[in-house]
Amino acid sequence: MPEEFLRDPSSWVEAHQMEEFLKSAQTLYGHLIPSEESLSLVEKIGQNSPKLRSWGVLDSVLKMMKTPEDIFSQPERLLSYFISPQPHLKLLEKKNGKVRFEIGIANYDYPYVAKYIEAALQSLPTFFGQDFCDVKWDGNVIDVTWSQTQNSLFADAEVGQVIRPELFHSLISDLEKKQKELELRNRELIEKNRLLELAQEKLEGQYREKIYSEKLSGLSELASSIAHEVNNPLTYVTSNLSRLSDYIVRAQQLVTIFVGQDRETPQVKEAMRRMDWAYIIHDFPQVVKEAHTGLQKVRDIVKDLSFLTGSQSQAEVRVDTDINALVLQAVKMVSVSAPKSVQIETHLFMDRDVAVYPVRLEQALVNVLNNAVQSIEGAGMVRVVTRPKGTKVEIEITDTGGGMDPQKLKAIFKPFYTTKMPGRGTGLGLTISHSIIEMHSGRIQVSSQVGIGSTFVIELPTDLQIATARQARPLEL
Repeated sequence: MPEEFLRDPSSWVEAHQMEEFLKSAQTLYGHLIPSEESLSLVEKIGQNSPKLRSWGVLDSVLKMMKTPEDIFSQPERLLSYFISPQPHLKLLEKKNGKVRFEIGIANYDYPYVAKYIEAALQSLPTFFGQDFCDVKWDGNVIDVTWSQTQNSLFADAEVGQVIRPELFHSLISDLEKKQKELELRNRELIEKNRLLELAQEKLEGQYREKIYSEKLSGLSELASSIAHEVNNPLTYVTSNLSRLSDYIVRAQQLVTIFVGQDRETPQVKEAMRRMDWAYIIHDFPQVVKEAHTGLQKVRDIVKDLSFLTGSQSQAEVRVDTDINALVLQAVKMVSVSAPKSVQIETHLFMDRDVAVYPVRLEQALVNVLNNAVQSIEGAGMVRVVTRPKGTKVEIEITDTGGGMDPQKLKAIFKPFYTTKMPGRGTGLGLTISHSIIEMHSGRIQVSSQVGIGSTFVIELPTDLQIATARQARPLEL
């Protein structure tokens, strides 16, 4: 089960995953329950949920109720805290101390989940000091029965020690009033704290952009000069290479014509053998191809230098983007050239669109993914995870490569620094990625262990006013 669900208690888990999780828990740790107890581990977890305070908003809802009748008066609403979407109930019957209803999920569909929910429902009356109720889930029918008796508050009072009901109600009223005031103050503090965090993030973003601009100002003039000086001869060499390729093709055609006209005399054959004409014709296309590849790498370096100078198109705007789809596209691009021995695994949990520069962000992801793939010698894996993290989106890329020591970690984002073999990298990929992430007012962090691998974590702010949450998938627990 992905650890993302353990980090965020508000996450919904798909039904089959929850079933496997509870089944594994029962298998691995069920023996820890004393043999004299009749409950299984899953039932024990369900009945102890109120003590674990693991239900979030449901705790607050239950604390506002007074009797089991209040809890089970709307069982479909109650079950919506455990099952999403809210299940539709059939044959709902309500009597004193009893509720029966039919739902669209049978207990044999997800036996471990059903046992957990059954035990959890049993524990609900304990929120206001009553005993467990009795819950039976058979097929699609759930029966809930609870006790109607409750001990008097004054059962043990001695004669003459009579507490006036008016005083008792007054105390309760004052406590409730104070509780409401505290809740109101708490909400105000939470809101103020949220505004302070937003203001702090905005200031940090502005500060990072200022520092970023100052860092690039010194590099901008040099990079612009290099790009200008390289582009002109680069165009000249590319053009001449194409012409040279055309010339050799014409020469080959001429030789073919001579041979076809029976002019291939012994002297001509000997001359062609000495100059190794057959090898030249065979090898020349590959030489031209490699030369074009080398020139294209130079063009890529010049383009990256242009980006570092801040000369990217001013027409670029942020647009609401499906981060999961963007990651999949980047993975697809990298997979084309990745060795078959390296697997790229994705776990995509981002649930809303984010306003980004999609082309730039995809470029950054491709660079980091390429770095991860190329760090692996032989068989290995790259794992990509997206997840919401408060007002941010987190993209985590982990590889099982050779890892880096602390000295290399400090230098990986510097221009032209590379740990790859000669010819396998320019040393600008991670520098460009770092610049793109800062361009989004985000940050990229890396941790690594030699011999184990590295993890890059990209954190981007989300625009909650623009971002739109996607609909939840059906039947999640």
